[in-house]
Amino acid sequence: DLFSVLTPCGARSPPIVMVDTEAKPAQRQQPLTTKKISYLVLLAVLVLVTLLSAPQVRHALKFNFLQGVVGTVATVCSCVGMEFYARWAHRESWHGPSLWFIHTTHHRHKSEDALFELNDIFGVANVVVIVPIMLYALAVKPSVLSAYAVGLTVGISIFGTAYIVVHDGVQHR
Repeated sequence: DLFSVLTPCGARSPPIVMVDTEAKPAQRQQPLTTKKISYLVLLAVLVLVTLLSAPQVRHALKFNFLQGVVGTVATVCSCVGMEFYARWAHRESWHGPSLWFIHTTHHRHKSEDALFELNDIFGVANVVVIVPIMLYALAVKPSVLSAYAVGLTVGISIFGTAYIVVHDGVQHR
């Protein structure tokens, strides 16, 4: 059998069984706090706005097939690319000497009811850059470039929303 082949000289030794001797106590269900409720409301509002706006955006853009493909690829690539950008920015900028005084608020213990921290300014800065690009791309005549710009900004927005809900709402709760 395979077990005897893997042991030296065909010697048989019993398999090692690892047992977790430190049983963890059952965790109590945590009550909903203002912060948790606000994240759930934010998620619900974002889903609702997305569902309501999708037909209007598609109608307003009137993208042809190529433009639709470009916009879709740009959305996916920018959403995935933002993960790599966020990792780099976190390591090189936010933990660096110039921005640590802002980002440190993200790592401090906060009360459960605190909704905002100084670190949230990074998200606001992204919105200030991305929203005007998105509005411009939606206002101009549909083209491959405008489809790319819409896709880029939508992908960044999807990543930002997921980051707020998952990272801030779950990991740092």
